Amino acid sequence: MPRLDFDSCDHKGKLGTFSNNVCESLLSHKALVLESLHISFSTYKCDATEIGMWIGIAYAQHVRKLVLDVESRGGFELPRSLYNCEILETLRLKAGSFYLNDQVCLKSLKTLYLHPNSVISEASFVNLLSGCPNLENLVVHTLPKSRSLTTFTISVPSLLRLSISKQSNYSCSYVINAPSLKYLKIEANHKFEFRLIESVTNLVEAHLLIENASPMVSENLMSLLTSAKRLSLELLPMQVGFQIFLQSVELLVVITLFHVRTNTAPYALD
Repeated sequence: MPRLDFDSCDHKGKLGTFSNNVCESLLSHKALVLESLHISFSTYKCDATEIGMWIGIAYAQHVRKLVLDVESRGGFELPRSLYNCEILETLRLKAGSFYLNDQVCLKSLKTLYLHPNSVISEASFVNLLSGCPNLENLVVHTLPKSRSLTTFTISVPSLLRLSISKQSNYSCSYVINAPSLKYLKIEANHKFEFRLIESVTNLVEAHLLIENASPMVSENLMSLLTSAKRLSLELLPMQVGFQIFLQSVELLVVITLFHVRTNTAPYALD
């Protein structure tokens, strides 16, 4: 069986037997490669040692995709065995409030997905990305750890696809350094800003749906407008100074702007 899925909610045995069943199933797995392992569990039913054991066995079974769905009542420290793997290609984390204290080394990781409602500190976020030198696809649905302005830095030269979603009232900003980016998607309700460190010249497609964007966002739009071949914008009340130079006949722009104001007079564009 190339894919295994375990959920502690479906397990009605005594305390500890779920962990034993996961370990026994993994140890009896005979395929050369374990394509996917998905484990859903609660931290009040499984301790860190057991979780680390599952991951260690899965790595020994050459797992390619690992999904951890963690229900925790407080901060959850990801097990150290997760940090170091030469073959893991996809990692999906849904872990409430989690953090990493050790150095990460996931050299083969191509896709990292942080599920909605996952809360991570800026330091842990940077630590996680710095240990993924070949990351190509990043999907971020994280929440800031505090109500104060939180800045997440995404500095991944190899990154090709980036999706960011923010659906909370907490202030949040992203500093993006991804010169190889080809696809960008940002969805945010409010109190959101992003800044591009380097121009993205290889961008093919961009989708921006931002409510109450900051002036910093409008400044970064020019770089996207002049490079993306397919662009979709939905921007709620903000001021945008447009001076667009279309350099490619393949450029397709779909824009929805509400109460947009140019340098001369207000107008509505559908």
